[in-house]
Amino acid sequence: MRIAFTDKSPYGDTLDPNAAAVREVASLLAGLGHHVEERALCWRGSGAVMSTFVSANTALNVRLAEQRLGRTMTDSDFEILNACNAHNAQRHRD
Repeated sequence: MRIAFTDKSPYGDTLDPNAAAVREVASLLAGLGHHVEERALCWRGSGAVMSTFVSANTALNVRLAEQRLGRTMTDSDFEILNACNAHNAQRHRD
């Protein structure tokens, strides 16, 4: 199996305290015979990728609020940006 890994965030910062654990797992996988290489994240259109992550996270929180409150949430339950993010996630889902 080919495996790429990084201990850097999409912004280039080291993931601490998890950086050591990432490298340990990479070493373990290499020891098991996998082809493991370190690679920096290269996201073309990273703004769109981050927008999708934010939207998906917002949509998840809307669903959790609905479960917790036992009712369907409406746009008036959220600030406009959060409502838009939730709708954006739904659009990508369909």
